[in-house]
Amino acid sequence: RHTPTEIIDLLNAYFERMSEIVFDYDGTLDKFIGDALMALWGAPIATENDRLNATLAAVRMQQAMREFNVEAEAIVGEGIGVGIGIDSGMVVAGMMGSSKTMNYTVIGSHVNRSARLCSAAGAGEICVSQPIWDAVQDRVHGIPLEPLTLKGIAKPVSVYKITEEK
Repeated sequence: RHTPTEIIDLLNAYFERMSEIVFDYDGTLDKFIGDALMALWGAPIATENDRLNATLAAVRMQQAMREFNVEAEAIVGEGIGVGIGIDSGMVVAGMMGSSKTMNYTVIGSHVNRSARLCSAAGAGEICVSQPIWDAVQDRVHGIPLEPLTLKGIAKPVSVYKITEEK
């Protein structure tokens, strides 16, 4: 429905806002994947605030999306919705790629769980796993959801939907 130029303008404006929020909350922008972005906390250096910072960044991102959609209406005539998924755990971090192109990234089951939680989150939602909820429940409001069976993950995953910062 939209021209390539409109989509590029929309995505660049969206990525600009979301990237700044990642950096404001001490995150690392890993990569852009189509119309999504992957951010991480705790690599290359972990802190005790990583889970909270990731969650507060997600809350701020959803707030920013409401503001951004005013701009999106002007660019493409409609707003967009974003779902966010957050998990926590041990991952492998480092330079990966080929002899000609290397990028710093993370891989592992918790990266996959985050992606699956993101896919499960509807527009405007933030879905987090139990380890995230345990670390942030005193700082945000959330509601438990039914455990989700996620592709590639043997056991159902306890999930909470974050609604706002306390």
